[in-house]
Amino acid sequence: MTNRLNIQLRFYLLAAFIMTIILIVSVTTTEANTNRDIRVFVDGKSVQFPDVKPYIDVNNRTLVPLRAAGEAAGASVEWNGYLNQVTLMKGNRTVVLTANSSIYTVNGQALMMDTSMVYNKPLGRNYVPLRFVMEGLGAEIEWQMVDKTDVIYAFTLYQSQDLKQSMKIDINHAVKKENLLNNKSFQDFRKMLISLPSHLGSGSNVLSYVQYYLQVPSDFYKNTSIEYFKNQPVYTQKMDNDLIEYLARFEYADKVSVLTYHHLLKASENTKFQNNSAVISVESFEEQMKVLHENRYQAYDLAVLEDYVKGKIKLPKHSVFITFDDGYLSNYVYAYPILKAYDYKATIFVVTGMLNSYPDSFNADKLNFISWQELDKHRDVFRIEGHTHDLHKLTNNVSHLVSQPSEIVRNDLLLSRQLIDGKYFAYPYGQVDATVINLLKQTGYTMAFTNRLGTVSPGNDIYVLKRYGIYPNTSVYDFKGYVGIPQW
Repeated sequence: MTNRLNIQLRFYLLAAFIMTIILIVSVTTTEANTNRDIRVFVDGKSVQFPDVKPYIDVNNRTLVPLRAAGEAAGASVEWNGYLNQVTLMKGNRTVVLTANSSIYTVNGQALMMDTSMVYNKPLGRNYVPLRFVMEGLGAEIEWQMVDKTDVIYAFTLYQSQDLKQSMKIDINHAVKKENLLNNKSFQDFRKMLISLPSHLGSGSNVLSYVQYYLQVPSDFYKNTSIEYFKNQPVYTQKMDNDLIEYLARFEYADKVSVLTYHHLLKASENTKFQNNSAVISVESFEEQMKVLHENRYQAYDLAVLEDYVKGKIKLPKHSVFITFDDGYLSNYVYAYPILKAYDYKATIFVVTGMLNSYPDSFNADKLNFISWQELDKHRDVFRIEGHTHDLHKLTNNVSHLVSQPSEIVRNDLLLSRQLIDGKYFAYPYGQVDATVINLLKQTGYTMAFTNRLGTVSPGNDIYVLKRYGIYPNTSVYDFKGYVGIPQW
């Protein structure tokens, strides 16, 4: 028993010795990370560091001035210069740290950390690792990179998840706004807007300048707090304030979602297709579009997505793309007015061989298709693209697009594209191989979609882009998850 204790003691002493050596070396290299912008918030309130700032040590730990850490946590601080030791006390919790030691105690229990309290000679302060101090005193710690700023949230009191998330959003907005106002590029841009002569300073012109500044699509402002700019004759102080607030909350999308629909029917009239997974209710579709609008999403044309994937533009975070496969008349009858009301763009991938020669009366008990005469009827909302001409068929669960000879596939793809003057494509049943992709390229298509689940990001293979299929059993919870709406 005694030998076992001796072995354990030697292990801890050796580990402490190694950590101490590492930490001593760390002290000499901390200056490399003193330029990081670090903000600390405790229960939503900013912690001020008036004379010296926090820094990130070589172990990627945030070290803050001793006194500031204690006050921020609401703890009393006692310094023992003889032992080079600090004691922090709050309620029934006591944390003791020793300079240059990786061993610390919480209520008398010895624990080990991968950093230590250090005396930073160049800065003339004792620094303590924020996370270990705060957690030792019973607080929760979270970290997030916000606008190239390290933001640390500490919660010393119990907070619900919703309340914590709300506090973090407010904190992030405040950080971004402060950074924005201190940004030289934005200062110059703002001065330019304010100094514009009246004939150049209309709200619509200002939106064009903001678009260029952000490198986003021209209709980026729709369904945002600055949409009203387009009707303003001159740039006002209120517009300047609103633009600052908008840009402080603005985020770029690192990925976006493409949604896939097929046929729509009202719940009351769907008597023949209740077991068809491609048929969703008009009510569900309307609810989903309402969810997008209420969360300030904008649905863009697919040409925007092509530029985004190719890295030619950026997209705001709340961006989405809506597609319909096959070319059902219900897309015009039911989806069009809903999309039009929200000023949303969408794409219908039509099977050109299934389009009617003449308009057909809508019948809920049939699968009605759009007619050639109606194809351009709703171009204010819908882009029309390809879904083959006569290859939307299966044999032994294999798509004819994949199984048919190359010459037949090439001719079909070319005919379909020429008939609708299209350039984008959706693979029937999501099936594709390298031969089909090569044939798409040869016949002039520049972007294509599968039915594989997932998002789209810049640099993705533009001929195998992912989509989220929307089906009768897609819940609002699932839908929000697909488009990236937080659900705390």
